[in-house]
Amino acid sequence: FPVTIRGTGDDTIDGGAGNDSITITSLTNGDSIDGGDGSADSLRITASVSTDTTPSGISNVETLRIDSLGSVTLDLTKVSTVKTLQISSAHSGATTVKSIPSTVTSISLADSTTSSDNIGLSYASTPASSTLNLDAVRIGTGTMTVNGAGTLTLNGLLTSDWVSTSGGRTYAIVTGK
Repeated sequence: FPVTIRGTGDDTIDGGAGNDSITITSLTNGDSIDGGDGSADSLRITASVSTDTTPSGISNVETLRIDSLGSVTLDLTKVSTVKTLQISSAHSGATTVKSIPSTVTSISLADSTTSSDNIGLSYASTPASSTLNLDAVRIGTGTMTVNGAGTLTLNGLLTSDWVSTSGGRTYAIVTGK
């Protein structure tokens, strides 16, 4: 069932037996969201995550979509079962998503608004493989670092001078169309 929660306080949401579509306007340290028994539950955060955040728990949600991620650290230590992470816009500055659970095998990132981003993505434990889908991501003079992603497949367009991955390898990126 679809649920929309408006407000900036701590939310506790329990989904049902079917596939739930949950929309909240903010993500706080006190948010606890359980998608329930469905196999295609989704959680969408519509407002910018603008402060460092470690939600108290997100479980039984297969798709986590964040419409706007500010210059923050988002810690997913207490998040489980998410398979797909979608970030529609990362703002200029340092954006870090850390402790991504190994259940996340697909990350989609879209950001064409700035040219000096520093984006860091790091897994808590390494999945067998993962895919990073880039939609016209522009980091220009900034950097993008992906740590612990296992065998990483990159799809899409990244405009940058460099992309680095853990293990001491650095790759030059050529802008294409």
